[in-house]
Amino acid sequence: MKINTQKLIAVLLVIILIESIPLVAAAPLGTSESAVVEAAKSWIGVKSVHGGNDKSGIDCSHLVFQVYKQAGAKGIEFQTVPNMKKNPYYVNTTSPTPGDVIFWERDVTKNNRNYWLVNHVGIYIGEEQFIDTSFDTKTVAIGSISGVYKEGMPYYARWNPDGSDDTKVPSETPDNNDVIPPVAAFSISPTSGKAPLNVAFIDNSIGATSWSWSFGDGATSTEPNPMHTYSEAGDYTIVLIVNNEKGSSSKTLNMVVQEEPSQEIILPAADFYADITSGPAPLFVQFTDLSQNANQWNWDFGDGTTSTEPNPT
Repeated sequence: MKINTQKLIAVLLVIILIESIPLVAAAPLGTSESAVVEAAKSWIGVKSVHGGNDKSGIDCSHLVFQVYKQAGAKGIEFQTVPNMKKNPYYVNTTSPTPGDVIFWERDVTKNNRNYWLVNHVGIYIGEEQFIDTSFDTKTVAIGSISGVYKEGMPYYARWNPDGSDDTKVPSETPDNNDVIPPVAAFSISPTSGKAPLNVAFIDNSIGATSWSWSFGDGATSTEPNPMHTYSEAGDYTIVLIVNNEKGSSSKTLNMVVQEEPSQEIILPAADFYADITSGPAPLFVQFTDLSQNANQWNWDFGDGTTSTEPNPT
């Protein structure tokens, strides 16, 4: 059988070229989609805490680092969001797959709440969903790429330390570029009532690391969610000041504590009935009390004798 040498060489070259073309990973290099998604889901419910790095509390950039590390991503190291965005090993992609990271281009304000998305990051898990430290629940949760998260102009990147040969990964320097200024917010329960009134204060602030409460009656607290008792009626101005390394924010609320109504005193009205009003002596008379609101009785029979019984004879 004759073999066309030129054709054989051409086929071999095509095979070699195909083998040498790098395939785009569907998850961070060294991991699988399912491993990343499974690792990310294992953090759901953990508190969102600025600077947190474990299951007692975590922030968005540490979440990505821990999930990728847990899933076995090759060469992963911790970086803040601004440095992640500058890192050439986070290769932007227009075709996101589960396990990629999701960034945003702009912040959004909605319903008096600020969503600092420019300095935020999440892990894409497919079907227009991602896992992040949620602004809404203040825990690690599944979010949807809709509403404010769509308005923030999301884009995607994939961790691939082989994605750049000539650019060194910038070392992480201490900074607070991924820290957002705090936004003070709180609610109270109950919102009004009669003194003495026990009130629970619930912090709803974003990005706060310290709290300073003034309850309007001279009392203060530095707890995030304090309790306070208003012992007297009055109009009180409650002030919460929250701080973090980027600044401070305050929120004011007015509350009215009403006076406990004093018990109404009702005066008694004396009245009685005598079964006999005349007759020869000795005369026995039965006296029946008909008074209203009485709790004491003092009878004077006019002959020098008295009684404290309600119905004497």
